[in-house]
Amino acid sequence: MQGAALEGVGSGNGNGAATCVRFRAPAFLGKFAALAIYVALLLTAMPKTSEARVDAALRWPRQAVMQAVNTLAERTGVAPSAYFVRQGTYFTLTMLIAPWLILACLRRRRPAELGWRMPNIFGARLLSISYFVALPFIVWMAASPTFRPYYESQLKRGAAGFLSFYTVTMVGEHFLFHGVILAVLYPGARWPEERMEDARWPDARGGGTGSSPAPCAVGIGASSPCLPIPPLPLPPMKWWRGGLRWLGLADDRRGATGWRGVMRGLGVPDHGEWAVLASGVLFALVHWGKDARELLLSLPGGIASAYLAYRTDTLATPLLLHLATAGTAYLLMTAWA
Repeated sequence: MQGAALEGVGSGNGNGAATCVRFRAPAFLGKFAALAIYVALLLTAMPKTSEARVDAALRWPRQAVMQAVNTLAERTGVAPSAYFVRQGTYFTLTMLIAPWLILACLRRRRPAELGWRMPNIFGARLLSISYFVALPFIVWMAASPTFRPYYESQLKRGAAGFLSFYTVTMVGEHFLFHGVILAVLYPGARWPEERMEDARWPDARGGGTGSSPAPCAVGIGASSPCLPIPPLPLPPMKWWRGGLRWLGLADDRRGATGWRGVMRGLGVPDHGEWAVLASGVLFALVHWGKDARELLLSLPGGIASAYLAYRTDTLATPLLLHLATAGTAYLLMTAWA
């Protein structure tokens, strides 16, 4: 075996065959580098940034990319002045259609294997709590003197235009960052046959591909890897621990200790924390050049969004949260105009 590897606890695939989930640093770093390059290329089509040196470096590739988008728009009958239409089309093509086609060419992928799923029992609970946790940070961000000017041209189109554009772009954005990226970077493929075409989310019932020895009641949140529920009742819990358990933040550690015990307690699939962290870093990358407060919050926000996706078993949770926070930011910007 070459490179560092961390072995998970999973030991069965439901058919008696022994399997294990491993984290292999070289494979992970190779995938992360490829994804980082792809995300960096997406920046070339972003609007002008406030950082002069960054904007100058991106001027030529931006012009080339946007010229190609304009040509395509004109040939399909879209007016060159329809900026929102062209940008929305670009993000849909590059963040949703293209990544999906790439994985489909490697190996057919059902939507559920890339995060398009119904939320588990924790979805609505964590969505509500996450919004109220994020609210003071949204207020702080919207109060920045350089936040509103970045969105000035979009605000002129009114609430319907603003939210419609961001709905389109966010669907592609979250599919890429909290669907495809979390699938590609999750080390859940069968060992030693782990390949890019094996990229998929953790199995809907618990661990990675082939790592779940028994079904769970509430998706990947029940345990990681998914193990049989103990027949004996759990000991009485304090009220605060009961509240955390209700939110899915105090899972049974299943005998694990240390860092692995913490991650299982939070309901993160084994070694899935690396995919969560990497997704957050790449998510912050696409916010480069925006308001300093927004950029600062994009890293913890991206990590939290990736965690919510894994924990609630769907990328729809961070998508809905992002739409709610964007709508709130719009209301604040218009109220403070």
